[in-house]
Amino acid sequence: YLHFALAGVFTALFSRVSLRLSSWAALLSGLVYALSGFFLTHVHQINLLEVAAYLTLMFLASERLVTTRRLSWAFLGAIVFTLQILAGYIEFFFYTGILTAVWFVLIAFFFKGELVKRLTPALIVIIIMYTLGIGMSAAQLLPTWELAQYSQRAEGVKLETASATVWPLKTLIMFVNPGAYDLYAPEPGYHPLAPTTVNISALYGYAGLVPLALAVFAAGVVRKRYVVIFTIFLIGSLVYGIGRSTQLFTILWEVVPGLKYFRFPVKILFFIEF
Repeated sequence: YLHFALAGVFTALFSRVSLRLSSWAALLSGLVYALSGFFLTHVHQINLLEVAAYLTLMFLASERLVTTRRLSWAFLGAIVFTLQILAGYIEFFFYTGILTAVWFVLIAFFFKGELVKRLTPALIVIIIMYTLGIGMSAAQLLPTWELAQYSQRAEGVKLETASATVWPLKTLIMFVNPGAYDLYAPEPGYHPLAPTTVNISALYGYAGLVPLALAVFAAGVVRKRYVVIFTIFLIGSLVYGIGRSTQLFTILWEVVPGLKYFRFPVKILFFIEF
């Protein structure tokens, strides 16, 4: 359960340092993420949680890089990069890497102005961060790449396979009602809305009424740039997560390098919780 605590601490630090929230708001943020439905239903998949727990620390390091351009933050980001790789759940590391890069560009654009002039030095520092991370995790990355060439995903998966499952919109009720469906039915692959094949526990995004009410209030009323950024993140993640029901997944699958090696877009739930 160490990574439950780390997820909460890192989220609280990110909220306090990067978003400059109050201590109480930062504490609430940490509790909501660490005790979300995603973490609770994946307690048996420690490698998955080990990657998700470091998401907010990567966001913190990236924000500090843009703000201070100090190499110490690049070194911290490289260590987090390495820890995520060594955890062994490459798909979540991939998502974290892509989302961190988008976050990096957004905060550079929203908060620094004169994007080209200010972004270039920051880009150099973040390249250093990723280079250090690749070097420190090479003992895991290189064998993973080598063995992947002999797997059934050596050429990636087809679009039909990657988007074979759909996130039933009716199950979104689990964000507020933890008892809406039986998560522990004895039948393997149980799902209340068959014939979809994704396990119902993978869709359990319980967050609670108070956090959701605060989120809706922030998106509708609070006029801050961070709120705009995270609202965009939330909507984009939800649309991506429901898979082939929209064209966004197809476009990203075609455009984003590496995405063709993964399936079940509903796994983006960990970022939706954040």
